[in-house]
Amino acid sequence: MHRATRATCDDDTAGSSSSSPSSSTSPTLAGEGSGGSTSTTTPPPSPQVVAAAGGAEGMWWVAFWPLRVLWRFILSIFQDPRRARAVGRVQWGSGGGNLSAQLEEMSVGNPLPERYEGTFGEALQAAGAMHRFLVVYLHSQEHWDSPRFVSQVLCHPSVVSYLSENYVFWAVSASSPEGYRLGSTLGASSYPFIGVLGNVQGQRAVLDTFQGSVTTDILVARLIRVMEESGAFLAIAREEEVQAVADRGIMQTQNQEYEEALAADRKRKEEAQRLEEEERRLRKAAAEAAREEEERRCRAEEEARLAAERTQREREEDRKTKLGRLPPEPPADASDITKIAIRLPSGTRIGRKFHVTDTLQSLYDFVDISQDDVGADQYVLVTAFPKREFQDLDLSFAGAGLTPNASLDVQS
Repeated sequence: MHRATRATCDDDTAGSSSSSPSSSTSPTLAGEGSGGSTSTTTPPPSPQVVAAAGGAEGMWWVAFWPLRVLWRFILSIFQDPRRARAVGRVQWGSGGGNLSAQLEEMSVGNPLPERYEGTFGEALQAAGAMHRFLVVYLHSQEHWDSPRFVSQVLCHPSVVSYLSENYVFWAVSASSPEGYRLGSTLGASSYPFIGVLGNVQGQRAVLDTFQGSVTTDILVARLIRVMEESGAFLAIAREEEVQAVADRGIMQTQNQEYEEALAADRKRKEEAQRLEEEERRLRKAAAEAAREEEERRCRAEEEARLAAERTQREREEDRKTKLGRLPPEPPADASDITKIAIRLPSGTRIGRKFHVTDTLQSLYDFVDISQDDVGADQYVLVTAFPKREFQDLDLSFAGAGLTPNASLDVQS
């Protein structure tokens, strides 16, 4: 096992051009090309590992390892690369159907860690969204130590629990195209292989790798050490996300307050405009009413003036008529005359001599001519004592008993 340094990671290994890591300590996670073979070469285990694996089986594996390598080389020569890639996609995908069956078989009924279903790029994105590191397990079905690692280490409750609580776990078959390219990129030279990847200071990097035979305690300790050494970057990322969410909330609140202020300002402007229009309408209505009132007043004054002129003309004509039919005043030494004295409502006294045969119409005409504001239909001539009213205008002075003189009052 060795400790890998950080290096930038790509999101997806599928569909990119063929590449190999620049060095074993700083691999760049890029996709492997489509023209390479899908076979992998597993180096033989050390004698100590063979002894630990249990004698005969391990020795058998070491003895036949060169023949296995030669057989794979021969198959890779005659195999159609395009068919191999198609088969790899159907069988393995992102570590799909066959890998699940293999892991279930090797787990011998023990619970496996919760595995992310998807491509490598999707797993990286999911880990970044959850602010966790990604644990990548390259599974080799043909490696002699894979059954022990799956059943005793990967399915151990402490490993399952720690992975579930702190990491995103993703597995892929080392024989699949995606697994082959990823193994080449990460520098996998021995199996089982585990890589820990994460987002550190804005770049995706390889934080640690585990190759070859590993125990539960070592795996958990190494995973804990990764969290202790690099977990601060996750906390920073979480804090930045919380701050970003808070900033977005503040921005949304500010935007909402700004929109509300704009709406209130628009409402105030609309209300002010409405009031201004209402005031303008009222002023216009008041001006129109004043104009109409002025027109009515002018018409009334004009009508009054015309009526006054008409009344004045009528009075002048009436005066001329009455003056024309008023008989001449007889001389003082004439016989059969009567002297009439009249007191007007203003206190003014007027008088005139009439023939006793003249009618009272002549007396009313004389009063109308002498007093402009008195009309024949607005007053009556009466005697003071005894009080008598004289309204029969065809009656003569002699017939009315107003001879040889009389004093009359104008009564309205």
